[in-house]
Amino acid sequence: MKLKDVIPWGRNLKEYKSMFNLNDHDLINNKILDVAGGPSSFNYEVTKISGKVVSIDPIYQFTEKEIEQRIKETSYIISEQIKKNKEKFVWKNIKNPEELIKIRLEAMKLFINDYENGLSEKRYVFGMLPNLPFEDNSFDLVLSSHFLIFI
Repeated sequence: MKLKDVIPWGRNLKEYKSMFNLNDHDLINNKILDVAGGPSSFNYEVTKISGKVVSIDPIYQFTEKEIEQRIKETSYIISEQIKKNKEKFVWKNIKNPEELIKIRLEAMKLFINDYENGLSEKRYVFGMLPNLPFEDNSFDLVLSSHFLIFI
């Protein structure tokens, strides 16, 4: 994988909770695997409330500076595309393109600030589907905000 082919766009804890109907009990009492976690703040935010989460993504092979630079290179393009195509979105939980862009940029900033620490704690792991570097039954809950996984 080449970083120039990646379009980083991270979600936050509130979005994960809404997408997966998660509550604080789920987050605190389960060991969670976040597949294709990318530059989301989910891992950081769950860890902050004493939850146990590991995020796996091919982007984690790159350095903090490389990922941060790629976010800077692509966020304007993504933002312009969202604004240009805003009628194709359902603006229910997020009211408009500006709010969406703000939320995603804040999530990615939290990720960047946590990335080196998370790498050293093995909360961010380089890898990708279908071959994950974990033993069977290592996690109680597996999430992916980009794929539907049937087991």
